[in-house]
Amino acid sequence: MYSDGTHEFIQNRANVRYKVIDIEADKVDIHLTDLLDELKETGRYRTKVRVHSTSAKASGIDKAKLLEAGASKVEIITEEPEQVDVAASSLFEKFDSHKIRETYTAFCREKEIEDVELGLSYLSKIS
Repeated sequence: MYSDGTHEFIQNRANVRYKVIDIEADKVDIHLTDLLDELKETGRYRTKVRVHSTSAKASGIDKAKLLEAGASKVEIITEEPEQVDVAASSLFEKFDSHKIRETYTAFCREKEIEDVELGLSYLSKIS
């Protein structure tokens, strides 16, 4: 408020609010950039975008485009599938046809492969 009675609105800059947008990599498109642009124009929020992706798709995400559209920060979160520990065999262990079949059967059990017999039929032809 000024001495002549006029007043002016001053935006509160001390309490900046943050908005986090979690999105899948497949959904990063024009709709997201439009939303970021709208949030940037209002000036009420700083926006952080978290893109959930696999490591193969992560390289295809254009972070610069999202930052240009109004995101304050872009995080790419890669979610790798859980790896199953496989029993290691010794280097000095002899692999005869019986041991190869046994190892293949254990592999199929771990990977939940149903048609074990087909693979065993191929293994019987080479040994």
